[in-house]
Amino acid sequence: MKENKANKKGRKLLWGTVIITMILSFMFFYVLYCSNNKYMTREEKAIHGLLYADGSYESFPVYYLSREWEYYPDALLTPEDDLDKYYFRYISIGEYGGMELGNSGRSPYGSGTYRLKIMLPAEQHTYGLYLPEIFSAYNLYVDGVLVGQMGNPDPDHYVERTQNRMFTFKANTSLEILIAVTDKSSASPGIQSVPVFGNPLKINTIRGIAVFINSSVFTLIILILAFSVWAFFKTRSRENVLFAGVCLCGLGYTCYPLLHTYLALRVQPWFSYLALGEPGLFYFLTFPAMLLLEYEITGQKYKWMAWGVLATAVAGLGVTLAGIFAGGMETAALSYGISAATEVLKWFTAVCLVLTAFFYTEGMQGISLLTGTVIYAVSLAADRIWSLYDPIIGGWFPEWGGIILTGIFGMFLWRELTEGYRMRLIYEEQSRQMELRLLMQKEHYEKLTDALEEASRTRHDFRQYIRTASILLEQEQEPALSKPF
Repeated sequence: MKENKANKKGRKLLWGTVIITMILSFMFFYVLYCSNNKYMTREEKAIHGLLYADGSYESFPVYYLSREWEYYPDALLTPEDDLDKYYFRYISIGEYGGMELGNSGRSPYGSGTYRLKIMLPAEQHTYGLYLPEIFSAYNLYVDGVLVGQMGNPDPDHYVERTQNRMFTFKANTSLEILIAVTDKSSASPGIQSVPVFGNPLKINTIRGIAVFINSSVFTLIILILAFSVWAFFKTRSRENVLFAGVCLCGLGYTCYPLLHTYLALRVQPWFSYLALGEPGLFYFLTFPAMLLLEYEITGQKYKWMAWGVLATAVAGLGVTLAGIFAGGMETAALSYGISAATEVLKWFTAVCLVLTAFFYTEGMQGISLLTGTVIYAVSLAADRIWSLYDPIIGGWFPEWGGIILTGIFGMFLWRELTEGYRMRLIYEEQSRQMELRLLMQKEHYEKLTDALEEASRTRHDFRQYIRTASILLEQEQEPALSKPF
């Protein structure tokens, strides 16, 4: 009876943990969505390809150019072209996964031109335009002048290159931004990250904070990885080597934005190995690594767990290869299939992690593990619910969830390592105390032995004295008794 009550109480605690964690996690990600999102900032947004940027230059805000660009599909245009002769539509950045504009029967690859006009104060000032990675080659024109180029977007002489770039120029009253893009092979053709316009100093400050945070996380992962490897060689624990594997995968896709900050790279092979999301191999390998680590920590050895790890590993590799071979396909059907398979893989991993943690009943340790896995699952759900999310500073929703879950894994392992180190210190102290006791007992034994030997000699001398005295008394030589022997 008491066991049934305890089981019911434990189940209520688990369900309560799941529900409360889900509510708080959704609140946290919603706050991020509203306060750290380039799509949700308070400054004016473009309407029908026109943005009114009001205010003095000193108080000029940073504009995130996320809404209603004029988009000319299947056209690589220049300012000399008569734009009125070309078909265009208004799109938001990131609204579509490629240049197919939501039509899976069209190819997501090819050429396209983005145009935006900005109304400015009358005085001439220096402005900056920050362009995150654009796939995979483009020409940037400002007021009809070519101010920047990445790769070569000319289809006949196509050269793919991607890099995060900052361009500065002088303007007054108004300016026209024209970005002509060509892509033939990437998983995210065109402009998928929101450009930023404004005072160059303010833009570079925001960029600097983002790069600092990313570099700090990258450095921290390196240190944790090195510590995990050291702990493995000290303890020969499988948990430490699996945790090192998780860190290595995180290191693989964390370095991706840093590389694009400093280097102009080809899409392949860098995007297929290092990108966060499809088809980043290191990102997908994180899923089976996390599952293996959780199974090792919980000690639950079920066959379905092994099959789950194998399925996520094979699926991740398959999605990566499919993303590589999807480049240049005539339709977007394969790209849509890859996106669907990616979502299934993410949710399958999240469900396996949550179920494993739910049935791991080890007090607060189990509650902590369940909390981390639920946060990670909610981060995947938030990524689908609020899909138009481009963080100003920090990472995407799955990155936040992955970091929290990895931190809980690390807390478990390091607590065990700390406990083992503490037990080792206790053992060493007990050994030292035992040696001291043995030494004291040895000294006491030696003293006792000396005392026994001294008593034995005394008894021997006393017997000799008695025997001699007896002989002298028998010989009636009493005066000799007063003489020392």
